[in-house]
Amino acid sequence: MRRYCAKTSVRLFSLLLLALFISQGIAGPICLAEERQIAGRYKVSGNTILHTITIPPQPPVAVIVVQYLPPGTVITSAEPAYSSYDQATGEAKWLLKGVPPGLLQIRLTLAHEVNKDKVRAEALFKDALGGSSPYALTPQPMKRKVVEGC
Repeated sequence: MRRYCAKTSVRLFSLLLLALFISQGIAGPICLAEERQIAGRYKVSGNTILHTITIPPQPPVAVIVVQYLPPGTVITSAEPAYSSYDQATGEAKWLLKGVPPGLLQIRLTLAHEVNKDKVRAEALFKDALGGSSPYALTPQPMKRKVVEGC
């Protein structure tokens, strides 16, 4: 019994010592990563494209969404407004800062219907340290784990 208590005490002491080293920065650069879920999708319905992206409880500093449309596509409206659109290439971009946690929706209305196989989208999440995590958005639900902190 005494031997068991001694081993437990040594392990507990080691864990406390390690915690002290980490908190004081003595152990060097140790990464304690945070894991969170990112989910997103888009739906093409006639001449409308609707993006739905779940922003986690600890949101990124910036969200960049890129929508690739067939070249020459005319966008009649976008909510929120896009940051840039090159009609010749069909590339629309949104740079969104200070996005609150929850659902982010981007709605595009086009002058004409598009073939859903001819569109694609991606999102880039920028963290406070300048790191980024790219994700392809698909017509099907997408869930991926993001590990930040390193």
